[in-house]
Amino acid sequence: LLAQVCLSRAAMVLDASLAVAASHGQTSFADFAPAQPGGEAAAAAPHANVEYQVVDYYAEACPHCVKFAPQFAKAQVQWNSDPANDPVQWLTKQCKDSTWRDGRDAGACQDAKIEAYPTVKLFFRH
Repeated sequence: LLAQVCLSRAAMVLDASLAVAASHGQTSFADFAPAQPGGEAAAAAPHANVEYQVVDYYAEACPHCVKFAPQFAKAQVQWNSDPANDPVQWLTKQCKDSTWRDGRDAGACQDAKIEAYPTVKLFFRH
């Protein structure tokens, strides 16, 4: 039950974040810069036509993350299916692997100061 509540809250936060972003008129990807010199960027460099990035930071061993993944994918498909929506780049970052060791994107997760899983962040041009 707790996992369902967490997933529902995460889906609502994701929906609300996208709605706020869609109505926001600022333009800059300042949040994509590395947190430390020489460190990995929090997210991949955006394409020229992308106004927003939604990043799911997850741990492969986390049951909440496993259950959230299809919701994240569904939100991506729903958002991208409406041509009226602004272009969004959807990314996933593996912070921890299936044994809770550093995942393939551990540096990006550290740069983004991720401490709980799953964490969804919205980045936009301002």
